[in-house]
Amino acid sequence: MQEKGKESINFVERMFLNTITPFLLEKTAVRGRFVRMDTVVGEILKRHQYPETIHHYLAELIVLGVTLSNAFKFDGVFTLQVQGSENSPVSFMVVDVDSKGHVRACAHYKEEHSPFLSAKKRTLMELFGAGYLAFSIDQGDDLERYQGIVELEGVTLKECLQHYFKQSEQLETAFYLNLTKDYQGVCIMLQKLPFDAETDNEAFDDWFTAMSLLSTVKGEEAWHLGPEELLHRLFWQEGLKVYDAKTVQFQCRCSREKLEVIMAQLSLEDKQAVTKDGVITVSCDYCGEVYLFEAGY
Repeated sequence: MQEKGKESINFVERMFLNTITPFLLEKTAVRGRFVRMDTVVGEILKRHQYPETIHHYLAELIVLGVTLSNAFKFDGVFTLQVQGSENSPVSFMVVDVDSKGHVRACAHYKEEHSPFLSAKKRTLMELFGAGYLAFSIDQGDDLERYQGIVELEGVTLKECLQHYFKQSEQLETAFYLNLTKDYQGVCIMLQKLPFDAETDNEAFDDWFTAMSLLSTVKGEEAWHLGPEELLHRLFWQEGLKVYDAKTVQFQCRCSREKLEVIMAQLSLEDKQAVTKDGVITVSCDYCGEVYLFEAGY
């Protein structure tokens, strides 16, 4: 029996590796996303030698960014960024997800703060000071760029996002987020369309019920059950409708061709400033790929 159980768990893990599963609670007009990130976060973090606390918060940002990206309809790039204040130890953390499901992320911090950042237990305020959380959707030059910004109000990143949607978008939003020590992540997001809590008592009760059910999720369930099975256990009475899952993967968008265009636009003075032994070295912050160019004056 034990071996069968193991095989069942492994089968579920293979089926829903790095996926976003949208769903709808038709009786309550609540929509949601079930995101499972098994290997993508680890693939990103292994390319960077960041201190432990940055790995922890960047992992959260990646999972939340992937979850939010699927809540919008766009053809381009969704970006979620935490920006630090002028003197904060961490300058910024950023994750972006394109409409094909390609994910990348990076962070910038001040090297002199490395000992302080080596501990995992640091607060948002300690890392970013009076910073802010921002997200944007870039669909190219022909379409207007969408952007939202909110101060870091909350103990966690998910609390900051919940505050933003409630205050700025009038969208009640709730998250369940579970990260393992190996930076695998599960996130379930619920969103309720705007309603007047003072007059629409039924809608308020429906939203409260959905949040209460979400709060009952246990880590073991989140990892050992497929999205549809877990969502059915939680919301079977709410008119659950589950849509096809979308796969996400790590993939950087840097390329030699893109950098050649940038190089062609540099002035002679700028090229001289970054040339060493007749070579210009460019390293991608996202993936760590190194490109070498002959200065070619």
